[in-house]
Amino acid sequence: MSYQLRKHSRHQTQALPVTLRTMGTFVWARGTVMNLSQGGLQLQTSAKFEVGKKIEIEFSTVDRQGRLNRRKMTATIKWKKAQRYGCEFALRAKKATKT
Repeated sequence: MSYQLRKHSRHQTQALPVTLRTMGTFVWARGTVMNLSQGGLQLQTSAKFEVGKKIEIEFSTVDRQGRLNRRKMTATIKWKKAQRYGCEFALRAKKATKT
């Protein structure tokens, strides 16, 4: 059996809540990031997404000054197992809005 090294190390998150949707649609779903790496993430959601589809993911972060920042990312669904999805980032995170 051969093993491949991962391109990026994974980091467990503390159940980061996100909203997500298939690109080009108007219906948002809720999900939770289970682990995160530089190249992608694994998320859990009860919503149905197809492998190969591009999705938009929104989440909030807090900076060192305590300000809330909304973030948006795009990713492609690479695999699905039950309610978990493996996603590969299309681009690095970009700021959506500050609140």
